[in-house]
Amino acid sequence: MFKITNAYAMQYAVLLGLWGIVSLAVMGWSLSVTSLSALSQFMLTGSPFIATLFTFKFRKKMAPGQEEFTFGRGYVFTLLMGLYASLWIALFLYVYFAFLDGGYIFNACEHLLSSPEYRQQFEQTGLLQQAGGSVSSFVDALRRLPPAYYAGSILYLTLFSAPVISAIIAFVARRKKRV
Repeated sequence: MFKITNAYAMQYAVLLGLWGIVSLAVMGWSLSVTSLSALSQFMLTGSPFIATLFTFKFRKKMAPGQEEFTFGRGYVFTLLMGLYASLWIALFLYVYFAFLDGGYIFNACEHLLSSPEYRQQFEQTGLLQQAGGSVSSFVDALRRLPPAYYAGSILYLTLFSAPVISAIIAFVARRKKRV
């Protein structure tokens, strides 16, 4: 039973990972084209809903009709799918920052944070003082982080958030056997 659940989790993880990669790409573009920021936020916060959709599709295949679909099976499937998807996203981030970016994200971030409306908000957070007092010193600190740090951050975030999100999705997707 686990092998089948694992296999389906891997397959759906590719799609969820692609959703995450596209979400991050839109977020990167939204640094330059601020009208994309709402779409970016929608896509990033929509990821658990996409995972829920995939869990219901899995349930439909594994428990057709009114067959029982346990919380445990839904939890394992959703957790594995999230972990595998995060591996795809982390791999993409590593390759992107190591070989493809060429400074685009950091330059766009610096340009955005230097604009008057964002600079004022940035100063109020206190991060500017901690980073040396200027936007460029803050962004330079981000530039110095290796690509593996950004990829690892995705994995780290997933390890802490996926169990909770998976439990919620499994609770919603469970189905008791009807007598």
